[in-house]
Amino acid sequence: MKHVVEYIGYFRIKAGCEYSEIEMPESFRVLDLIIAVEKELKDRSFNVLEGNELKDGVLLFRRNEQGGMVRCKISAGLSETGGRIIMANLMGGG
Repeated sequence: MKHVVEYIGYFRIKAGCEYSEIEMPESFRVLDLIIAVEKELKDRSFNVLEGNELKDGVLLFRRNEQGGMVRCKISAGLSETGGRIIMANLMGGG
């Protein structure tokens, strides 16, 4: 199944595109998808992982069936994401 990682803000600039499509079985985890994204974008020095964890300030979301977005855990199965993950950076504000 194709899974989409959509980039917002800083990650869109860093990736040089709005999204990546990665072919991967639904039995894999979100972590596996993020590792594949890093490999695909290695020439852009796209690195959001420290070991098997997200770096500070990296947020992952999935679309909620009722609308909006909810945080997505890196340990979640891809079957829980609906085929799309949104990657954003933590932003300050007030």
